[in-house]
Amino acid sequence: MISYILYICIVLFLTYIGYFLSGKYRAAKKFYVDWEQFHQKFLTEAGYARRPLGEVIESFKDRGAFGTFLTEYGKRHVWEGKIDFFGKEDNDFLREYFSFLGRTDFKAQKEYFDGVNKKLVSARERAEKDAVRYTDLYVKLGFLLGLIAVILLL
Repeated sequence: MISYILYICIVLFLTYIGYFLSGKYRAAKKFYVDWEQFHQKFLTEAGYARRPLGEVIESFKDRGAFGTFLTEYGKRHVWEGKIDFFGKEDNDFLREYFSFLGRTDFKAQKEYFDGVNKKLVSARERAEKDAVRYTDLYVKLGFLLGLIAVILLL
């Protein structure tokens, strides 16, 4: 009886490991969702309320990894690091986006950020699909590895 409980624990543990390993895809999805919300809010604030960039950044202070990134960016208005769960292309896009933020007049920023909108939406959709796809894959692989381990122990 105790051996069956051990076998179940092995399967559950390896399934959890699979879920844990897929965390970077879920984090990337959350980052892109928050980034897109910031983008929309920035366009609204820049177009209508004309609030300073610092106030817009302050409103996104407590939003997970994106909020942490934005707080760091808001201190110096420069970002030279990289996000661990992003690839090179995503980090370059992030660096380019925030290098242009608040640097020029309203008209130039509006044109640039309207053009970036499609790229940001497609990146968010890609991140959402990857999160679903890879979370399922890693959880199933963890479960199967747990079953293989139990079969080998039998």
